[in-house]
Amino acid sequence: MGGGPAGLAAALAASGGGARVVLAEQDHRVGGCLLRERRVLDGASGAEWAEHARAEFVSRGETRLLTRTQVFGYYDHNVLGAVERVADHLPETPGHLPRQRLW
Repeated sequence: MGGGPAGLAAALAASGGGARVVLAEQDHRVGGCLLRERRVLDGASGAEWAEHARAEFVSRGETRLLTRTQVFGYYDHNVLGAVERVADHLPETPGHLPRQRLW
């Protein structure tokens, strides 16, 4: 949960080890504090590093990035509840889309 620097690094490490990984971020893009602070990571600005990490993550097999998704609970058997906002940013919700999707 969370696409900030720690969440991105953890997702990359886990997916690099062959795990199936779902990364959920409540905002429309990953990066967290790196998007607003002046940081340099691996010779790149924080925002550039976050974009590179995102691209690397989604290019790997067995990964899924869910932006605009709020995780609200952790339950038995490693089940997490999440709501993905699929249309609330549009001026009018298309008829074929639900207002929310439960994962």
